[in-house]
Amino acid sequence: MWGRGKKEEEAKEQQAAAAAAEAAAQAEAKNAEIRATMTTLQKQLGDATAEVSKLKRELEDERKAKDAIAKELAAAKKEAADAKKAADEAKAGAAKVTAQAAAPTAAPAAAPTGMAIGATVVVTGTGADKLRRRDAPGLNSQILDMMLEDGTRLKLLDGPVAVDGYNWWYVRQEGNNAMAVVAGEYLKPA
Repeated sequence: MWGRGKKEEEAKEQQAAAAAAEAAAQAEAKNAEIRATMTTLQKQLGDATAEVSKLKRELEDERKAKDAIAKELAAAKKEAADAKKAADEAKAGAAKVTAQAAAPTAAPAAAPTGMAIGATVVVTGTGADKLRRRDAPGLNSQILDMMLEDGTRLKLLDGPVAVDGYNWWYVRQEGNNAMAVVAGEYLKPA
């Protein structure tokens, strides 16, 4: 009995050791599976965090782009309003010029005796202001570079043309042959 009991006891111990080793192996396998699952979950969390950061940056870029477009739109609206205002002012100015052009003007005074094409005349009555030489009849025509002092002698080549309340003459200056248009009200026969 003694021998049989001892063998049974050893067999039980071996069975218990084998059962404990199998339980330890199963526990280790379970732990390895849990570690693998945790590693996978951590990687997925890292990927998701990176994707969220990327989406946040894209959203911020979209906000900036939207703000820039809003600023451009506001600037375009202001430019359009300024252009409309300028166009309205130009229309009003054109209407005023048209009304002024349509308004009757007083007829210029008749040319003094001796003022005819081919006659020689003298600039008079301008004082320090001098007589402006122009490229065409009218107060809005271009003023040429040289002005004429009182006493300057001119030859009448053509005219007079009545514009803006003045009698305009096309003249040539004696001495240098410079030609221009001048207001006849500042001329007298030589």
